[in-house]
Amino acid sequence: LEKGGFLPVPLIITEPAVDNGLGIAAAFIHGDLDNPDAQPDITGVAAVATGNDSKLAAGFHLGSYLDNRLRYAGAIATTSINLTFYGPGGVIDDGFGYNIDGSFILNNARYRLGQSDFWLGGRWQLLNSKVSFDDAGLPPGVKPDQLDATLSNLAATLYYDSRDNIFTPTQGVFARGLIGRDDDAWGSDFDFNSYELTAMGYQPFGERWDFSLLGSLEATDGDTPFFVEPFIKLRGIPALRYQGTAVAETEFEARYSLTDRWSVLGFTGVGFAADGFDNLSNSKGRAVYGGGFRYLVARDFGIHTGLDVAQGPEDTVVY
Repeated sequence: LEKGGFLPVPLIITEPAVDNGLGIAAAFIHGDLDNPDAQPDITGVAAVATGNDSKLAAGFHLGSYLDNRLRYAGAIATTSINLTFYGPGGVIDDGFGYNIDGSFILNNARYRLGQSDFWLGGRWQLLNSKVSFDDAGLPPGVKPDQLDATLSNLAATLYYDSRDNIFTPTQGVFARGLIGRDDDAWGSDFDFNSYELTAMGYQPFGERWDFSLLGSLEATDGDTPFFVEPFIKLRGIPALRYQGTAVAETEFEARYSLTDRWSVLGFTGVGFAADGFDNLSNSKGRAVYGGGFRYLVARDFGIHTGLDVAQGPEDTVVY
């Protein structure tokens, strides 16, 4: 990897929302590998299939340009994913099964401001989707025009990134603010706004302890299709289980290094989902906790692999 080259990555899927699955990513690491301040360029393809018959195939590229002043992330994917809609705030216990079949394009670029750790950027996402529910009729909150939709989102972003690496950071801060808009002026079938403010901090303590803290707020307003509303993204909670037009979450993790390569960790967190920020304070908190281990696979890049066991509000989940 110091000279660049291919890195085959097996993908073991244990996400409860799509059942267990397997996949493979073939990544090619290249770029200015001798510059410790530049993130490596990564280009590759990936394919995944899961136990509930969900499938994804994608190509992706992460690149640094102009002497690491410009960073780009792009992807193109085709998907057929089987999910469950639980209604706003996850109030429908059994949920409604549905399939979303479509294609996705992402272009995300950011430019460093001077010599600082701040980056100003823009993002464009395009999603062509067809949604079909398992049962006749539509669940509450779903409109017929949401079943066959094109979404085109333009967003302005501001980043702060002082992490020591992009894979498994041990020091620094990563923060992102985003304001996005879907509009028929640039090809979207729906008009709505999206907002995000996320921050993650990493701090070592002594020679063996590493601590990290996450805080995140997401929201949408306007005519937002149900399948792109924000949801709680914590280990132990299935994806899309608790959705709302406003979501807040926080998580704390502590990791202890047993040797130079092996470490163990514990984490806990809580998330809230509601219809609007005004209702977040009255929504029920969804708490998680768990633990796991990590193994340092590539020392120079800071790449770890590992396993987590998380206890959520309903089930125990292995990642």
